[in-house]
Amino acid sequence: MSDFQITGISSGIDWGAIIDTMMENKRAVETQWLEEQDKLETRALMYKELVTNLSNLQSSLDPLKRESTFLGKTAEVTPLGAASSPLSVTATPEAEINRYDVKVLSVAANHSVAGDRVDDAASALGQSGSFELSVGAFSVNVEVASNYSLNDIAEAINNAVAQKAKETETAPPLSARVIDNTLIIAGTETGTENMLSANDADGVLEALGVVDATDSFSRVLQEASDAVLVLDGLEVTRSSNTIKDLIEGVTLEVVAEGSAKVDVSLDAEPAVTAVKGMIDAYNETLDWINI
Repeated sequence: MSDFQITGISSGIDWGAIIDTMMENKRAVETQWLEEQDKLETRALMYKELVTNLSNLQSSLDPLKRESTFLGKTAEVTPLGAASSPLSVTATPEAEINRYDVKVLSVAANHSVAGDRVDDAASALGQSGSFELSVGAFSVNVEVASNYSLNDIAEAINNAVAQKAKETETAPPLSARVIDNTLIIAGTETGTENMLSANDADGVLEALGVVDATDSFSRVLQEASDAVLVLDGLEVTRSSNTIKDLIEGVTLEVVAEGSAKVDVSLDAEPAVTAVKGMIDAYNETLDWINI
C-alpha cells in the first residue's frame, strides 16, 4: 500500500508516517491472530491423524482377542480315483483335528414328475374338477375349471401351495412349471421323506398324463433319494446333501458319488494375518509419532 501523506508546511509534522505506523501496529495484531489460527488448525489436523492411527491400532487388536483366530480349522478334501471331489467340507473351530475316509454312495435328490406334452400350453384344456398333491404331511387341494390352460393349472397349483404354506407357516414343499408345453411337478426338498403323492379324484391329472388310473405317477423325471455315505466304515443316510450333524464342527456338502480323504487341520492363516495387521498398525502409529 502506498504511504498516505498529509504534510503541513507550517507545522512540519509528517502525518502520513504517523498514520502508516498506526496501521502497521493494527496489522501486527491481526497477523498474530492469523498465525495462532494456523497453529490451532494444524494441531487439530494432527490430533485427527493421531486419533485415526490409534483407532486403527485398537481395531487391529480385536482379532487377537478372539479364540477363533488361533483355534480356526480348515478342511482339505483329496478325491480318490477321480478328478473332481465328491463333496466339499467346511470346519469350525470346534472341529477335531483328524483325517476321515469318505465314500459317497448316492446323492440326495428331489422328486420330479411330468405329464404329457400338449400342443398349446395357453389354450383351454376342457378339464374340470379337483385333485390333491401331497409331500409328507403337507397336502393341498387344487381346483381346475374347464377354461384352464396348462399354464393356468401350473399357476393354480403354485397358488394353492403358497396359500397352504402361509397358513401352516411352512416353506412350500412343491412347485409346478411348464416346460416345452409339459407340466412338471417337483418337490423343493431332497430325500425319500419328501416324495410326492397324488389323489386324482376327478381324473384331471390322469387326463394330463401325470398319473395313471391307480394315482401312480406315469412319468417320473427323477426319483426322490437320500444321501448315503460311508464314513470311516460306517454307513449313514441323510435326506439332505448338506450334512451338519455327522461330525462335530464339520459340514459336508455332497455333490457326487465317489471317494475322498478329508483332512481337518489347524488354520494358522487368520492368526498370521491378525498379528501382521497389528504390527503394521503399531508401526504406522509409531512412525507418525516419531515424525
